[in-house]
Amino acid sequence: MVKFKKIASLAIIALFILMGTKSFVRPIKQIKKVPLHKPESYATRVPVLTYHDFVLGNQEHKYARNDSVLPIELFDEEMRYLYQNGYKTITLPELENFVKHKSLLPLKSVAITMDDGYESDYKLAYPILKKYHFKATIFIIGKYIRQDGVKSKGPFPFLTYSEMKNSEDVFSFSSHTFNLHRTIGHKPALAVVGEDQIVNDLEIEKDFLSQFNYEPYFAYPFGGYSDKVIRALKKVGIRMAFTTKEGDVMPGDNPYMLRRHIITPAVSFDEFKAIMGDTSYKDRLKIRFNHLIRHVHKIL
Repeated sequence: MVKFKKIASLAIIALFILMGTKSFVRPIKQIKKVPLHKPESYATRVPVLTYHDFVLGNQEHKYARNDSVLPIELFDEEMRYLYQNGYKTITLPELENFVKHKSLLPLKSVAITMDDGYESDYKLAYPILKKYHFKATIFIIGKYIRQDGVKSKGPFPFLTYSEMKNSEDVFSFSSHTFNLHRTIGHKPALAVVGEDQIVNDLEIEKDFLSQFNYEPYFAYPFGGYSDKVIRALKKVGIRMAFTTKEGDVMPGDNPYMLRRHIITPAVSFDEFKAIMGDTSYKDRLKIRFNHLIRHVHKIL
């Protein structure tokens, strides 16, 4: 009987404890994890657009065989499209941080670059970029930049010192070599000369550009690069370099082998929109195929 009372007492105590636990211990509420950002709100790739020389539309017929010369009216149409569709032009330092996983970029980000340093960049493209509050980088061939008042020796005049200074609110300036954007024995000079000569040229270019809005980036002349050239770039402190290979820039890309999109008169407006990713995947494939066919015909 005593044993039964002990067992009954223990059972009652246990029941009380269980009831008390249920009454006074609140269940742990599951905390829903909130992402720091929505992936769809940030860029996973960035198109880098490349231009060269510009001309007024009524002069276009003079340069029909030169695919580096773009009617300025087409450039204006493309920039207006970017502006009206909410694109933001980013600087190359911002792109560098994006490549190196140091920062995020807005979904509609684009970088605009121009090669060589033609005077039309200032006289024709600069007012359009300023109108849309856009930024761009010009890769300069230092030797061809003219002192004020010096006439150009060729049909495609290059920038003057004052034109570079007066456009620093829109343009930054980076290297396209000082005097190695040329051929030696039908080969690109960078492929022929030694590493020390490349370093020397790049140091001269860096000293020249330091008087302007200089940023330590590089565009390979003719798109050609090698381990030798990349070593030289690193020696002079250049942190990022661009090829002429087609494609977007993505986080984790080799910063010395970045891709760009070369914009020429042959690039249709539909293809331009495809480059920006504003068409269906099927249409982008079709347009890209047509681009490759044109490229093959050009080689043949």
